[in-house]
Amino acid sequence: YGKIHLILRNIFLTYNELSKLNKKFLVLLLPLLEKHSDYNVVETINNAHRMCCNQYGFNCVDVQSVYLKNNVMDFYMTMMPDARHQLQRIMYEFGKNIANENFSLFKFSLPSSIDLDFKICSPKNDFKIENKMKEFIVSDLFHNEYCYRITEIDKYLFPTFLIGYKILATHSWTHGKKGLKTWKQYENTLSSIMIRNNQGKFICGTSSHYNSFTCIYDNILIDNHTIISLSDVNNHVDYYDLV
Repeated sequence: YGKIHLILRNIFLTYNELSKLNKKFLVLLLPLLEKHSDYNVVETINNAHRMCCNQYGFNCVDVQSVYLKNNVMDFYMTMMPDARHQLQRIMYEFGKNIANENFSLFKFSLPSSIDLDFKICSPKNDFKIENKMKEFIVSDLFHNEYCYRITEIDKYLFPTFLIGYKILATHSWTHGKKGLKTWKQYENTLSSIMIRNNQGKFICGTSSHYNSFTCIYDNILIDNHTIISLSDVNNHVDYYDLV
């Protein structure tokens, strides 16, 4: 949480864009014990969500506030082995009540009048690549994605039409080593990329085995020679798969 201002920036940007979709949104703020070491930072983030929900008319279920108001925080949060995830039965009933009874009561969002310029950069269509592109499809029950592999000999050059833009996030789905069986093994299958511009500024982004959208908490700017390459930080596999 060292760059909380960038986390808050991304929250405000997300709500600003989602509000224009003319959809019903439900924001769920899950609880965290007040004695937790990250409590103050998490509450700052929650307050940003509360403010945006109020500003843009998003529907919000604030479990944190409900638990505190009814003095049940310790009961629900100390009896579970993983305090970051609620009891399965509670979440089941919560989802059922939303789907069966209350969804029609939710309000539509209020569209923002602020227009911001975002670009989605495709590895296949936008990047200049020094070696032959390695394209393949990865699928599961919910996703079917084209992936583009970065190995230690590959360099992906950002296109010139993105000069001056900031990098907000990367989308990746890096498959790990064969023979992985447990969820912990999958979580520990890390791969990293380095993004470096012509000014010598660089950042590293790390993702696990599963399909992930990873925010970049840095203000690095794309210039006339900004490249993506494989990093040697936290790598358990010698490649990184961009989506």
